[in-house]
Amino acid sequence: MASPPWARALVLVAGLLLPPLVILVVSLAPEQLPTCASKATLGISCPGCGLGRGLMALGQGDLPSALRAYPPLVGLACCYLLLLGLAVARLMGKRSEALVKLAQLAGLASAALILLTWALRALL
Repeated sequence: MASPPWARALVLVAGLLLPPLVILVVSLAPEQLPTCASKATLGISCPGCGLGRGLMALGQGDLPSALRAYPPLVGLACCYLLLLGLAVARLMGKRSEALVKLAQLAGLASAALILLTWALRALL
């Protein structure tokens, strides 16, 4: 049985509000950032190491510090904006294939940037 349109719209809106809320919470409580489990147990950074510090700096409006902490943040922000555009188009009953392709490409580029940053940090 298909869910009603209002339920899908509610889930979509909740999902789109989650990233800004995470940024807000992280920027308000920087001392509460958890230690990376991979770094603590294995001694090696994970691909997401620095994301919390980057989000904290971004939430405080410090873009240069955010990019130093986690360079893939730019790509992830672009992906988020593209997905936001897709969601708005879908809520309006439209679907842009060009926007879908662009979002897919941005997602792949972000994944590649995350892995490249992780590899470079591990080697240097």
